[in-house]
Amino acid sequence: MKCFKKVVSLAAAAAIVLSGSAFATLRADAATPTTYYIKYDEDKSEWRMQIGNWDKEYEGTQLYYLNEGNDKVKDGDVVVILENDEGVQGHGDISINAHLSNLTVSRTSAVVAATGGIDNCYVLGESTAAISGNVTNGYVYDDAKCTFNNNVTNLSLIASQENDVDLDCSVKGTVAYCSVSNPGGIVKQYYSFAANTFYYDHASGLMTDPSNYSTSGSVPAASTATQTTTQTTTTASSQQSAGNASSGAYDDVPKTGDSNLAIYLFALSAISFAGCLAFRRKAASDNN
Repeated sequence: MKCFKKVVSLAAAAAIVLSGSAFATLRADAATPTTYYIKYDEDKSEWRMQIGNWDKEYEGTQLYYLNEGNDKVKDGDVVVILENDEGVQGHGDISINAHLSNLTVSRTSAVVAATGGIDNCYVLGESTAAISGNVTNGYVYDDAKCTFNNNVTNLSLIASQENDVDLDCSVKGTVAYCSVSNPGGIVKQYYSFAANTFYYDHASGLMTDPSNYSTSGSVPAASTATQTTTQTTTTASSQQSAGNASSGAYDDVPKTGDSNLAIYLFALSAISFAGCLAFRRKAASDNN
């Protein structure tokens, strides 16, 4: 009887490990970023939302559901704010109650508040944006106007032509590192801006007093210095692919430990069971 209990215990332990591994797989799948597309509806005078892509035949749902219900945004998700079909600029703030892996503002006007902060924020050309929430990597392109209301770790100002950075950008928080680049690469670098001092003007360049920043220092580890210096063209498909790619690092992590342990436990339980049968047969033979 004791031998049988040992077999049952080992088999149960293996089953628990396997179920735990399956549960972890489900959690990994659930953690895949979701891409939310937001566009201003002129007829309704409000922002509308769709998930996964933007279907022109569907007007989308109220922005209320971005933060409520089963489909609400979660940490690590992606938000893309698209240009209105009629070119009408949006009105009203967009509040996001999560930490975003990617926020893109594409050729529209938007006021966005991400309470959990943003890993990568892209303000594309012909956009006007005010972004609240700490930003790790901020990218502002030619012909854009952007204000960051909180801290930015790495700020990249990106020109589409040589020696022509035609954009306006201000930061009310601190900036750890700023690079100015064109298709030829990075042309200027600045470090350690004091809070509420960063301002770059499209006509005059950097307007911050030299006492409030440094021209030497080290690039923070979170920087992505290899970011392209050409204007990014945002489409629903490309942004969705970019959002899904952010889960790749997790997919590359080996997940064999739990499975190996389960196999070991099942093998051990089988050996123990075989031992129990041999012991019982020997005992029966001796009694005869």
